[in-house]
Amino acid sequence: MSSLIERLEIIVRDNANGKHTVFARNCGIKETTFLNYIKHGRNPGYTSLLNICEVYKVNINWLLTGRGSKYITTATQAMGFPLAQELEEWWQDQKNQPTSTTILPRNR
Repeated sequence: MSSLIERLEIIVRDNANGKHTVFARNCGIKETTFLNYIKHGRNPGYTSLLNICEVYKVNINWLLTGRGSKYITTATQAMGFPLAQELEEWWQDQKNQPTSTTILPRNR
């Protein structure tokens, strides 16, 4: 399964001809911030994810998990897709995940 960053790259390719700066600008995200997501694997914040999904009609479930259709369709809209609620749940889960950085005590 692809990662969130890989799925972001797919959306950039599909909608902005692979141009990160154009994509970021269209979503109201600072270009340097967006490049941090892509180049350094940082997870986008709640607002950035919401903007991406709203601007490009991306299915938040697909963006976060890789499951479902890539874009919101009439069928997903008819189901009353809870974009903000799912995004909030995902964001809370991310905040609760341990980071890979461990701070070790200094020897004295």
